[in-house]
Amino acid sequence: TKRKKRTYLNAVLARGEVHSPYQPARQLWVRTANGHYLPNPLMQLRRVGDSTLPDAPAWVPVYTALNLPWIVLGTVEPEAFAGSLATRVEVARRRAAGEAVAALDEEPF
Repeated sequence: TKRKKRTYLNAVLARGEVHSPYQPARQLWVRTANGHYLPNPLMQLRRVGDSTLPDAPAWVPVYTALNLPWIVLGTVEPEAFAGSLATRVEVARRRAAGEAVAALDEEPF
């Protein structure tokens, strides 16, 4: 049952990939390795009801909204991982934009 759940979840994530052939794909995820996904760096989120910043833009990049530097501070990255989280996000951004990614960046983590 656990294996079936994992297969189903991977299928759902794959349908939401940036370059997925699935017609109603939402382009929410970029695959960094087999079974490893990050939110699409080109995606923007709408900021609603922020009275502390009245002049703030209505749409902000997803990693600004997620506060990526704060996430990186709380992430322990063992040496087994190939590169930092910020590096992986940059590689995901290039893949989402359709740019070529160097072989070094494609090492699984």
